[in-house]
Amino acid sequence: RPEAALGHLREAVRIREDPLDLVNLGAVAGKLGRYAEAERSLERALALDPGQLRATLVLVDVLALQGRRNEAAQLAVKAARATRALHAELPERLGLGAALVDQGRPDVGVEVLEETVRLHPGSPDALSSLSAALWHAGDARRAEEMASLALEEGDRSGAPLLVVAAAR
Repeated sequence: RPEAALGHLREAVRIREDPLDLVNLGAVAGKLGRYAEAERSLERALALDPGQLRATLVLVDVLALQGRRNEAAQLAVKAARATRALHAELPERLGLGAALVDQGRPDVGVEVLEETVRLHPGSPDALSSLSAALWHAGDARRAEEMASLALEEGDRSGAPLLVVAAAR
């Protein structure tokens, strides 16, 4: 039913250009391989609301799906720098950290996720994400420490167990 959702979102955006509807339209269009439409929608969302981190993250994904990894990585790094000035919510920060790792910039992903852990102490998701980013950045010792903390805080995903097992 993504085609139906796409039609409804197009109609909603035609009636009123809401940044969240534009982001949703871009996300659905991107998943359907309609990259030009996805990019237009996401760029319009960012023009209306430059601090819209979700729009940036979806655009990073759309660029990466097209094989434009260099552009995706540059956009993710730019978003990471801007995030420090924003009051992004936990899910957006975790998504940005993961996007940076996926785009080959685990070093910047670690920075974002370390800040996220400072802002959300005791969050098992933040600790687990930081653990994975540290692992990808080549810091196995700290990755294992963060994985252990994530488990202590109640992480149930199993991801920290993989980091701990790999470190040993």
